[in-house]
Amino acid sequence: MPEWTKGADSKSAVRAKPAPGVRIPPPPHKNSFKKPFEKTKNTKQDILKLLKKIFSGEKIAKILSISRTAAWKHIRDLKRKGYLIKATPKGYSLIDNGDLLNEEELASLLYKVYY
Repeated sequence: MPEWTKGADSKSAVRAKPAPGVRIPPPPHKNSFKKPFEKTKNTKQDILKLLKKIFSGEKIAKILSISRTAAWKHIRDLKRKGYLIKATPKGYSLIDNGDLLNEEELASLLYKVYY
């Protein structure tokens, strides 16, 4: 682990040179602390969650560990079921699900109490 030496003030902190052969790990990526996407067993539900923002087919496939073709087929099936999914050069996004409720939305409504 490299040692830090401080000068007269904290702005002049410099990193001491590591010993030969010692590798210093790079600083963490700025997005490395994002909460990872939690997959479920239902791929179509996962795609619906992702499509609340714009995602490319390649990015959807990478997140869900499926092929781009499989992602496209799932999106096609969701369109056939009535979900309004917009395809743009940047990717896919869910325009409005209207009156269609997915499993999670339906389950959340069961526990709400209306007066």
